[in-house]
Amino acid sequence: MAREVRLGVTAQDDPTRPIPVELFTRTLNALRAATCHAGEMLVGADERDRGRFGGQVAEQCQLLITELRASSALAIVSLPEQEQPRLLGPDEHGEELEELGERALGLVLDISEALVSEGVDDQGIIRLLPQWATERQKARFFNDMAEMSPTEAENARVSVSSAVQGAPSYDLTPDERRLAQSLANPTRDRGIETQERTIIGQLVELRVKTEIHFCVEHGDEEFVCPYDEEFFDVLRENLGNTVSLRGLFRVRPRENEDDQALDLLELIDVRPIDMSPLVLQTIEWGERQVSFTQPIRVPVSIEYDTVLLACEDLRIFAHGDSVQEAAADFAEQVLWVWDTYGRRSDQELSPDAQAFKLRVRRILTEGEPASGHQEAQ
Repeated sequence: MAREVRLGVTAQDDPTRPIPVELFTRTLNALRAATCHAGEMLVGADERDRGRFGGQVAEQCQLLITELRASSALAIVSLPEQEQPRLLGPDEHGEELEELGERALGLVLDISEALVSEGVDDQGIIRLLPQWATERQKARFFNDMAEMSPTEAENARVSVSSAVQGAPSYDLTPDERRLAQSLANPTRDRGIETQERTIIGQLVELRVKTEIHFCVEHGDEEFVCPYDEEFFDVLRENLGNTVSLRGLFRVRPRENEDDQALDLLELIDVRPIDMSPLVLQTIEWGERQVSFTQPIRVPVSIEYDTVLLACEDLRIFAHGDSVQEAAADFAEQVLWVWDTYGRRSDQELSPDAQAFKLRVRRILTEGEPASGHQEAQ
Protein backbone atom coordinates (compact mmCIF):
# COMPACT_ATOMS: atom_id res chain seq x y z
CA MET A 1 0.00 0.00 0.00
CA ALA A 2 1.21 3.53 -0.71
CA ARG A 3 1.94 5.77 2.26
CA GLU A 4 3.31 8.64 0.22
CA VAL A 5 2.84 10.16 -3.24
CA ARG A 6 5.34 12.65 -4.66
CA LEU A 7 4.19 15.25 -7.18
CA GLY A 8 6.81 17.11 -9.20
CA VAL A 9 6.30 19.88 -11.76
CA THR A 10 9.00 21.09 -14.14
CA ALA A 11 9.23 22.94 -17.43
CA GLN A 12 9.15 20.57 -20.39
CA ASP A 13 11.75 22.03 -22.73
CA ASP A 14 13.87 24.46 -20.70
CA PRO A 15 14.86 23.58 -17.12
CA THR A 16 15.40 27.26 -16.35
CA ARG A 17 12.00 28.46 -17.59
CA PRO A 18 9.72 29.49 -14.72
CA ILE A 19 6.56 27.47 -14.11
CA PRO A 20 3.34 29.28 -13.15
CA VAL A 21 2.38 28.99 -9.49
CA GLU A 22 -1.20 28.42 -10.69
CA LEU A 23 -0.06 25.22 -12.46
CA PHE A 24 1.54 23.83 -9.32
CA THR A 25 -1.46 24.79 -7.19
CA ARG A 26 -3.92 23.21 -9.63
CA THR A 27 -2.06 19.92 -9.90
CA LEU A 28 -1.63 19.71 -6.14
CA ASN A 29 -5.32 20.39 -5.51
CA ALA A 30 -6.19 17.81 -8.19
CA LEU A 31 -4.00 15.21 -6.44
CA ARG A 32 -5.80 15.86 -3.15
CA ALA A 33 -9.22 15.68 -4.85
CA ALA A 34 -8.30 12.44 -6.67
CA THR A 35 -7.19 10.87 -3.38
CA CYS A 36 -10.43 11.89 -1.64
CA HIS A 37 -12.63 10.68 -4.50
CA ALA A 38 -10.67 7.42 -4.60
CA GLY A 39 -11.55 6.91 -0.95
CA GLU A 40 -15.24 7.40 -1.70
CA MET A 41 -15.13 4.83 -4.50
CA LEU A 42 -13.22 2.27 -2.46
CA VAL A 43 -15.88 2.11 0.26
CA GLY A 44 -18.79 2.17 -2.18
CA ALA A 45 -20.13 5.47 -0.87
CA ASP A 46 -23.38 6.55 -2.50
CA GLU A 47 -24.58 10.11 -3.07
CA ARG A 48 -25.88 10.37 0.50
CA ASP A 49 -22.33 9.80 1.76
CA ARG A 50 -20.72 12.19 -0.71
CA GLY A 51 -17.76 13.90 0.91
CA ARG A 52 -17.92 11.87 4.13
CA PHE A 53 -15.29 9.27 3.29
CA GLY A 54 -13.27 11.67 1.17
CA GLY A 55 -13.02 13.87 4.24
CA GLN A 56 -11.65 10.96 6.27
CA VAL A 57 -8.94 10.43 3.66
CA ALA A 58 -8.09 14.13 3.66
CA GLU A 59 -7.77 14.13 7.45
CA GLN A 60 -5.26 11.28 7.29
CA CYS A 61 -3.07 12.88 4.61
CA GLN A 62 -0.31 15.35 5.38
CA LEU A 63 1.09 17.76 2.80
CA LEU A 64 4.73 18.77 2.66
CA ILE A 65 6.15 21.08 -0.02
CA THR A 66 9.84 20.20 -0.05
CA GLU A 67 10.94 22.28 -3.00
CA LEU A 68 9.53 25.37 -4.63
CA ARG A 69 11.69 27.11 -7.20
CA ALA A 70 10.98 29.30 -10.19
CA SER A 71 11.45 26.40 -12.62
CA SER A 72 10.36 23.39 -10.54
CA ALA A 73 8.28 22.35 -7.56
CA LEU A 74 8.00 19.19 -5.49
CA ALA A 75 5.30 18.27 -2.98
CA ILE A 76 4.64 15.14 -0.95
CA VAL A 77 1.26 13.91 0.18
CA SER A 78 1.87 11.37 2.95
CA LEU A 79 0.29 9.52 5.86
CA PRO A 80 1.75 10.02 9.36
CA GLU A 81 3.70 7.12 10.82
CA GLN A 82 1.43 6.60 13.82
CA GLU A 83 -1.48 4.19 13.68
CA GLN A 84 -4.09 5.32 11.18
CA PRO A 85 -7.84 5.65 11.77
CA ARG A 86 -9.70 2.65 10.43
CA LEU A 87 -13.22 2.16 9.08
CA LEU A 88 -14.25 -0.98 10.92
CA GLY A 89 -17.62 -1.62 9.30
CA PRO A 90 -17.93 -4.21 6.51
CA ASP A 91 -17.93 -3.00 2.93
CA GLU A 92 -20.20 -4.21 0.10
CA HIS A 93 -18.77 -7.76 0.27
CA GLY A 94 -18.54 -8.15 4.01
CA GLU A 95 -14.75 -7.75 4.16
CA GLU A 96 -13.11 -5.56 6.78
CA LEU A 97 -11.86 -2.35 5.19
CA GLU A 98 -8.14 -1.76 4.99
CA GLU A 99 -6.60 1.56 5.84
CA LEU A 100 -8.45 3.82 3.53
CA GLY A 101 -5.78 6.48 3.07
CA GLU A 102 -3.17 3.96 1.89
CA ARG A 103 -5.59 2.35 -0.53
CA ALA A 104 -6.61 5.72 -1.96
CA LEU A 105 -3.02 6.85 -2.52
CA GLY A 106 -2.24 3.46 -4.06
CA LEU A 107 -5.14 3.79 -6.48
CA VAL A 108 -3.91 7.21 -7.63
CA LEU A 109 -0.50 5.69 -8.35
CA ASP A 110 -2.03 2.68 -10.15
CA ILE A 111 -4.12 4.92 -12.42
CA SER A 112 -1.12 7.21 -13.09
CA GLU A 113 0.89 4.17 -14.17
CA ALA A 114 -1.94 2.90 -16.38
CA LEU A 115 -2.46 6.28 -18.07
CA VAL A 116 1.15 6.40 -19.26
CA SER A 117 1.35 2.69 -20.15
CA GLU A 118 1.05 1.86 -23.85
CA GLY A 119 0.04 -1.71 -23.03
CA VAL A 120 -3.16 -0.80 -21.14
CA ASP A 121 -6.33 0.14 -23.04
CA ASP A 122 -9.31 2.16 -21.81
CA GLN A 123 -11.08 -0.87 -20.33
CA GLY A 124 -7.87 -1.96 -18.61
CA ILE A 125 -7.68 1.41 -16.87
CA ILE A 126 -11.34 1.32 -15.84
CA ARG A 127 -10.91 -2.20 -14.39
CA LEU A 128 -8.46 -0.81 -11.85
CA LEU A 129 -11.36 1.07 -10.24
CA PRO A 130 -13.70 -0.70 -7.78
CA GLN A 131 -16.38 -2.55 -9.72
CA TRP A 132 -19.13 -0.90 -7.64
CA ALA A 133 -18.01 2.67 -8.53
CA THR A 134 -20.79 4.67 -10.18
CA GLU A 135 -20.35 6.48 -13.49
CA ARG A 136 -20.51 9.80 -11.63
CA GLN A 137 -17.75 8.75 -9.21
CA LYS A 138 -15.58 7.58 -12.10
CA ALA A 139 -16.14 10.86 -13.94
CA ARG A 140 -15.11 12.93 -10.90
CA PHE A 141 -11.98 10.84 -10.37
CA PHE A 142 -10.84 10.95 -14.01
CA ASN A 143 -11.51 14.69 -14.13
CA ASP A 144 -9.15 14.99 -11.16
CA MET A 145 -6.51 12.98 -13.02
CA ALA A 146 -6.96 15.21 -16.07
CA GLU A 147 -6.43 18.31 -13.91
CA MET A 148 -3.19 16.78 -12.61
CA SER A 149 -1.86 16.67 -16.19
CA PRO A 150 -0.58 19.77 -18.02
CA THR A 151 -2.14 21.33 -21.11
CA GLU A 152 -0.32 21.83 -24.40
CA ALA A 153 0.00 25.55 -23.70
CA GLU A 154 1.60 25.00 -20.28
CA ASN A 155 4.47 23.03 -21.85
CA ALA A 156 5.27 21.36 -18.55
CA ARG A 157 5.83 17.89 -17.14
CA VAL A 158 4.05 16.58 -14.07
CA SER A 159 5.62 13.49 -12.50
CA VAL A 160 3.91 11.22 -9.98
CA SER A 161 5.81 8.63 -7.94
CA SER A 162 5.85 6.83 -4.60
CA ALA A 163 8.42 7.10 -1.85
CA VAL A 164 9.68 3.54 -2.29
CA GLN A 165 13.39 3.44 -3.08
CA GLY A 166 13.87 3.04 -6.83
CA ALA A 167 10.16 3.34 -7.60
CA PRO A 168 9.36 4.53 -11.14
CA SER A 169 8.08 8.00 -11.87
CA TYR A 170 5.04 8.44 -14.13
CA ASP A 171 5.21 11.55 -16.31
CA LEU A 172 1.75 12.95 -17.03
CA THR A 173 1.61 14.91 -20.28
CA PRO A 174 -1.12 16.52 -22.45
CA ASP A 175 -1.69 13.04 -23.95
CA GLU A 176 -2.59 11.65 -20.53
CA ARG A 177 -4.79 14.70 -19.94
CA ARG A 178 -6.77 13.95 -23.10
CA LEU A 179 -7.04 10.25 -22.18
CA ALA A 180 -8.31 11.03 -18.68
CA GLN A 181 -10.81 13.54 -20.09
CA SER A 182 -12.12 10.94 -22.54
CA LEU A 183 -12.58 8.46 -19.67
CA ALA A 184 -14.37 11.11 -17.60
CA ASN A 185 -16.63 12.20 -20.46
CA PRO A 186 -16.88 9.15 -22.74
CA THR A 187 -19.85 10.40 -24.79
CA ARG A 188 -18.46 13.77 -25.74
CA ASP A 189 -16.29 12.37 -28.54
CA ARG A 190 -17.74 12.36 -31.99
CA GLY A 191 -19.40 9.16 -33.09
CA ILE A 192 -20.04 7.85 -29.57
CA GLU A 193 -23.52 7.10 -28.26
CA THR A 194 -25.22 4.97 -25.63
CA GLN A 195 -27.62 2.16 -26.51
CA GLU A 196 -29.52 -0.66 -24.83
CA ARG A 197 -28.27 -3.99 -26.17
CA THR A 198 -28.35 -7.68 -25.34
CA ILE A 199 -25.25 -9.87 -25.40
CA ILE A 200 -25.00 -13.59 -24.73
CA GLY A 201 -21.86 -15.23 -23.42
CA GLN A 202 -20.24 -17.22 -20.63
CA LEU A 203 -20.09 -15.60 -17.19
CA VAL A 204 -16.64 -15.90 -15.62
CA GLU A 205 -14.72 -14.44 -12.70
CA LEU A 206 -12.03 -11.87 -13.42
CA ARG A 207 -9.48 -10.85 -10.79
CA VAL A 208 -7.82 -7.44 -11.06
CA LYS A 209 -5.31 -6.99 -8.26
CA THR A 210 -7.34 -7.77 -5.13
CA GLU A 211 -10.76 -7.05 -6.64
CA ILE A 212 -13.10 -9.70 -8.09
CA HIS A 213 -15.20 -8.78 -11.12
CA PHE A 214 -17.93 -10.63 -12.97
CA CYS A 215 -17.18 -10.73 -16.68
CA VAL A 216 -19.10 -11.98 -19.73
CA GLU A 217 -16.92 -13.63 -22.38
CA HIS A 218 -18.41 -12.68 -25.74
CA GLY A 219 -16.43 -14.03 -28.67
CA ASP A 220 -12.97 -12.49 -28.46
CA GLU A 221 -14.17 -9.73 -26.11
CA GLU A 222 -14.80 -9.48 -22.39
CA PHE A 223 -17.40 -7.24 -20.80
CA VAL A 224 -16.85 -6.44 -17.13
CA CYS A 225 -20.15 -6.11 -15.23
CA PRO A 226 -20.33 -2.90 -13.17
CA TYR A 227 -21.19 -3.59 -9.55
CA ASP A 228 -24.93 -3.60 -8.90
CA GLU A 229 -26.32 -5.01 -5.66
CA GLU A 230 -29.55 -6.00 -7.45
CA PHE A 231 -27.71 -8.42 -9.75
CA PHE A 232 -24.85 -9.54 -7.47
CA ASP A 233 -26.50 -12.80 -6.32
CA VAL A 234 -27.66 -13.91 -9.78
CA LEU A 235 -24.18 -13.21 -11.20
CA ARG A 236 -22.49 -15.16 -8.42
CA GLU A 237 -24.90 -18.10 -8.78
CA ASN A 238 -24.33 -18.37 -12.55
CA LEU A 239 -20.54 -18.29 -12.72
CA GLY A 240 -19.46 -20.61 -15.53
CA ASN A 241 -22.89 -20.61 -17.17
CA THR A 242 -24.14 -19.00 -20.36
CA VAL A 243 -26.18 -15.87 -19.65
CA SER A 244 -28.19 -13.31 -21.59
CA LEU A 245 -27.20 -9.85 -20.40
CA ARG A 246 -29.14 -6.72 -21.29
CA GLY A 247 -27.46 -3.46 -20.47
CA LEU A 248 -26.66 0.11 -21.35
CA PHE A 249 -23.60 0.19 -23.59
CA ARG A 250 -21.34 2.95 -24.82
CA VAL A 251 -21.02 2.39 -28.58
CA ARG A 252 -18.03 3.87 -30.36
CA PRO A 253 -16.48 3.28 -33.79
CA ARG A 254 -13.20 1.39 -33.86
CA GLU A 255 -10.28 3.21 -35.36
CA ASN A 256 -9.60 2.09 -38.95
CA GLU A 257 -12.33 -0.57 -38.73
CA ASP A 258 -15.93 -0.82 -39.86
CA ASP A 259 -17.34 -2.41 -36.72
CA GLN A 260 -18.07 -0.87 -33.32
CA ALA A 261 -16.57 -1.18 -29.86
CA LEU A 262 -18.89 -1.64 -26.88
CA ASP A 263 -18.33 -0.68 -23.25
CA LEU A 264 -20.83 -1.98 -20.66
CA LEU A 265 -21.98 0.91 -18.45
CA GLU A 266 -25.04 -0.39 -16.59
CA LEU A 267 -26.88 -3.69 -16.08
CA ILE A 268 -30.58 -3.85 -16.94
CA ASP A 269 -31.30 -7.59 -16.85
CA VAL A 270 -29.32 -10.81 -16.46
CA ARG A 271 -30.85 -14.21 -17.19
CA PRO A 272 -29.19 -17.65 -17.26
CA ILE A 273 -29.62 -19.68 -20.46
CA ASP A 274 -30.11 -23.43 -20.14
CA MET A 275 -28.14 -24.91 -23.03
CA SER A 276 -29.65 -28.39 -22.56
CA PRO A 277 -31.46 -29.69 -25.68
CA LEU A 278 -35.26 -29.46 -25.64
CA VAL A 279 -37.10 -32.79 -25.98
CA LEU A 280 -40.43 -32.09 -27.70
CA GLN A 281 -43.37 -34.13 -28.88
CA THR A 282 -46.44 -31.85 -28.80
CA ILE A 283 -46.89 -28.27 -29.88
CA GLU A 284 -49.88 -26.51 -28.35
CA TRP A 285 -51.09 -23.15 -29.62
CA GLY A 286 -54.42 -22.12 -28.12
CA GLU A 287 -56.79 -25.04 -28.66
CA ARG A 288 -54.70 -26.59 -31.42
CA GLN A 289 -52.26 -29.48 -31.09
CA VAL A 290 -49.67 -30.68 -33.56
CA SER A 291 -47.49 -33.59 -32.45
CA PHE A 292 -44.25 -35.18 -33.57
CA THR A 293 -44.65 -38.84 -34.46
CA GLN A 294 -41.46 -39.45 -32.42
CA PRO A 295 -40.04 -37.13 -29.75
CA ILE A 296 -37.32 -34.89 -31.16
CA ARG A 297 -34.29 -33.33 -29.48
CA VAL A 298 -33.80 -29.69 -30.44
CA PRO A 299 -30.30 -28.39 -29.62
CA VAL A 300 -29.94 -24.91 -28.12
CA SER A 301 -27.26 -22.77 -29.75
CA ILE A 302 -26.24 -19.11 -29.80
CA GLU A 303 -25.94 -17.06 -32.97
CA TYR A 304 -25.45 -13.28 -33.20
CA ASP A 305 -26.53 -12.78 -29.54
CA THR A 306 -29.80 -14.68 -29.99
CA VAL A 307 -30.88 -18.16 -28.98
CA LEU A 308 -31.33 -20.47 -31.98
CA LEU A 309 -33.54 -23.60 -32.09
CA ALA A 310 -33.30 -25.44 -35.39
CA CYS A 311 -34.94 -28.45 -37.05
CA GLU A 312 -33.41 -28.76 -40.49
CA ASP A 313 -35.76 -31.60 -41.53
CA LEU A 314 -38.68 -29.16 -41.23
CA ARG A 315 -36.64 -26.13 -42.41
CA ILE A 316 -37.27 -24.40 -39.09
CA PHE A 317 -34.80 -21.89 -37.64
CA ALA A 318 -36.31 -20.12 -34.62
CA HIS A 319 -34.69 -17.19 -32.79
CA GLY A 320 -35.25 -15.32 -29.53
CA ASP A 321 -33.51 -13.36 -26.77
CA SER A 322 -34.17 -16.33 -24.45
CA VAL A 323 -34.90 -20.05 -24.76
CA GLN A 324 -38.56 -19.30 -23.98
CA GLU A 325 -38.83 -16.75 -26.80
CA ALA A 326 -37.07 -19.06 -29.25
CA ALA A 327 -39.36 -21.95 -28.21
CA ALA A 328 -42.46 -19.82 -28.88
CA ASP A 329 -41.08 -18.92 -32.32
CA PHE A 330 -40.30 -22.61 -32.91
CA ALA A 331 -43.87 -23.63 -32.04
CA GLU A 332 -45.32 -20.99 -34.35
CA GLN A 333 -43.13 -22.16 -37.23
CA VAL A 334 -44.12 -25.81 -36.67
CA LEU A 335 -47.79 -24.85 -36.96
CA TRP A 336 -47.05 -22.81 -40.09
CA VAL A 337 -45.22 -25.75 -41.71
CA TRP A 338 -48.10 -28.11 -40.87
CA ASP A 339 -50.77 -25.72 -42.15
CA THR A 340 -48.82 -24.78 -45.30
CA TYR A 341 -47.72 -28.27 -46.30
CA GLY A 342 -49.07 -31.04 -44.04
CA ARG A 343 -52.78 -30.14 -44.43
CA ARG A 344 -52.70 -29.13 -48.10
CA SER A 345 -53.85 -31.40 -50.95
CA ASP A 346 -51.34 -32.40 -53.59
CA GLN A 347 -53.26 -30.36 -56.18
CA GLU A 348 -52.38 -27.19 -54.24
CA LEU A 349 -48.65 -27.91 -54.13
CA SER A 350 -45.80 -27.97 -56.62
CA PRO A 351 -43.84 -31.21 -57.13
CA ASP A 352 -41.06 -30.03 -54.76
CA ALA A 353 -43.65 -28.98 -52.18
CA GLN A 354 -45.38 -32.38 -52.50
CA ALA A 355 -42.08 -34.11 -51.70
CA PHE A 356 -41.61 -31.86 -48.67
CA LYS A 357 -45.23 -32.60 -47.62
CA LEU A 358 -44.42 -36.33 -47.42
CA ARG A 359 -41.49 -35.59 -45.13
CA VAL A 360 -43.65 -33.27 -42.96
CA ARG A 361 -46.35 -35.94 -42.55
CA ARG A 362 -43.74 -38.52 -41.52
CA ILE A 363 -42.57 -36.17 -38.76
CA LEU A 364 -45.81 -34.39 -37.71
CA THR A 365 -49.41 -35.33 -37.10
CA GLU A 366 -52.54 -33.44 -36.03
CA GLY A 367 -53.73 -33.93 -32.44
CA GLU A 368 -52.21 -35.71 -29.48
CA PRO A 369 -49.25 -38.07 -29.77
CA ALA A 370 -49.58 -41.77 -29.08
CA SER A 371 -47.41 -41.60 -25.92
CA GLY A 372 -46.40 -39.14 -23.18
CA HIS A 373 -44.93 -35.85 -24.30
CA GLN A 374 -43.24 -32.59 -23.44
CA GLU A 375 -45.05 -29.55 -24.74
CA ALA A 376 -43.83 -26.26 -26.21
CA GLN A 377 -46.37 -23.52 -25.64
